[in-house]
Amino acid sequence: MLLFLFHAKCEKLGLTNLCFADDLLLFARGDKVSVAIMMEAFDKFSKSTGLKVNPTKCCIFFGGVDQSTKDDIKRLTHFEEGKLPF
Repeated sequence: MLLFLFHAKCEKLGLTNLCFADDLLLFARGDKVSVAIMMEAFDKFSKSTGLKVNPTKCCIFFGGVDQSTKDDIKRLTHFEEGKLPF
């Protein structure tokens, strides 16, 4: 008797917990290295599943980050800066 199946295209990643939602909040340190690591994870997920992040539907929020670093991170992600409250 089969008790478990991976979601389509997730077996290679060993991804066992996949949730579908309208919104996703991710938190990272406000530095280029941390954000680059997060973007690499998005890229690996995309290559494994065929799903892609749509930058036009994404925004990024900052707290305590200088303007130069904000600009670098926005160039790296191609995300617009969001406004709180949302």
